[in-house]
Amino acid sequence: MLKRYLLCILLITISFVSCKNRGFNDDVFIEGGEYDFSKVLDTNLETVSVKSFYISRYKVTRKEYENFLKENSYKEYSSNSSEYSLDVTMPKSDCPAMFVSFYDACEFCNYLSSKHNFQKVYDLSNLPEIKTDNNANGYRLPSKNEWFYAFFGGKESLKNKWWENISYSDYIYDCFAKHISVGTLKPNPLKLYDMLGNGLEWTGTEIHRDNLNDDLKYAFVVGTGIPGNKIQDYDSLTDFLKYFYMEEPVAKMEDELFYIGFRVARNAEWKVSYFFLYQRHLLFWHIFPSGYVPA
Repeated sequence: MLKRYLLCILLITISFVSCKNRGFNDDVFIEGGEYDFSKVLDTNLETVSVKSFYISRYKVTRKEYENFLKENSYKEYSSNSSEYSLDVTMPKSDCPAMFVSFYDACEFCNYLSSKHNFQKVYDLSNLPEIKTDNNANGYRLPSKNEWFYAFFGGKESLKNKWWENISYSDYIYDCFAKHISVGTLKPNPLKLYDMLGNGLEWTGTEIHRDNLNDDLKYAFVVGTGIPGNKIQDYDSLTDFLKYFYMEEPVAKMEDELFYIGFRVARNAEWKVSYFFLYQRHLLFWHIFPSGYVPA
């Protein structure tokens, strides 16, 4: 009986590790927590709480996005710019994918979810309206607060403001017209790459403002690369991040711009606990005799 019990534990462990590693683009686990913007960015904002989640180590690349377009016969990948072609903006296949609208990014997330046997997060059947299942365990765009929490390095790295002591040239490539291979620049403490450069990123946070067109939908974008707005123009990186968080740069969800790409995220807490309980029940049911309940 002891051997059966140990075998059960071993199988659970193997299944759990297999599930944890079954991701895209080298998903990085971010332990949830709280952070106080009054201390981090010198603002009067309230404490922000973030649940544990996964986020991709790199931006989605041109090759990954082109594979999605091809496998789903989604649409032709093209540049809508008379000045910048795909090959000018993304000269290598491992450059971050640009010319991707918010809706396209959501379609890619659903594609990834199906590919990895996760639940789809987005219902895109009635665009421009999007229905989001926040409890699904599939891929999605990270929220504004998740992205900043991941950039800061989670609750441990929040304490030392590591970003104030960096050399900009190591972390930032802000030529918004031409991009370099993902992972070329230095990563943050969580080994996440290109958070400060190599193109902006969509987030899943919608923006509603009185001065925006009510007939169009907008989403928050993060990172560096907005034409005419450089980190070097600010007194410190903290001032730049404060500006980005407070002023909330946005783009129309339908826009396909040569300086906005994206990375993906997914929920962590629900998926892990459910999978563990399911595997535990299933294995006990088949391995142990009827009526046996492990201590």
